[in-house]
Amino acid sequence: MSKGKWRIAGGILFAHGQYRFHDEPEWKKIDSIPSFYRQVLEHTAITIRKQEKFFRIGEQSAIAVSMALELLAHIGQANASFGETAILGYGTEGSHTGNRIYWQDYAENGKVSGKGHLFVGTLSSTPLCQLALILGCHAPVYYASVSQKSFLASELDFLADKCKSAFLVESKPSSCSCTFLCPSSSGLSSQEAVSSLEDAP
Repeated sequence: MSKGKWRIAGGILFAHGQYRFHDEPEWKKIDSIPSFYRQVLEHTAITIRKQEKFFRIGEQSAIAVSMALELLAHIGQANASFGETAILGYGTEGSHTGNRIYWQDYAENGKVSGKGHLFVGTLSSTPLCQLALILGCHAPVYYASVSQKSFLASELDFLADKCKSAFLVESKPSSCSCTFLCPSSSGLSSQEAVSSLEDAP
């Protein structure tokens, strides 16, 4: 199998109600994640069918989707085609935060009054699937619970000749890191690309 070469097109970090792009030093404040997410969804250049279906999602998904769409706009890729874009999620938190939110709500409000839509947020892959649906991705989308990013290098090697671009999404309880990569014969090796990723705070 040939080794992949990648160009890092851009990246974005979110933490504690603020975000910044990798190529800019200043942080931008977000007052409300739900309202910011809705604003991003309404103003993106990406055509989203049945957009209203995506307005009611969990906080972790709203953060990941908002950051990814903001990044695409920042690097001038919002009008690109994402059918062959892979999305790889990773982290060590897994479903813990989503599980806790769901069961706390269930315990306080019961089956009838509880927010049933929170259940889907207990899956670590939910933010990635939401993003894939919005972008119209048909390439691999999956989440890996890993503490070492070196795992991602072998995945990128595998995907290099199978997709036109890739999103790497690291999710933590209140932070997120998104990086957009494109295959390039003169780019970084998969290992070098992974090593240069900025971690979610």
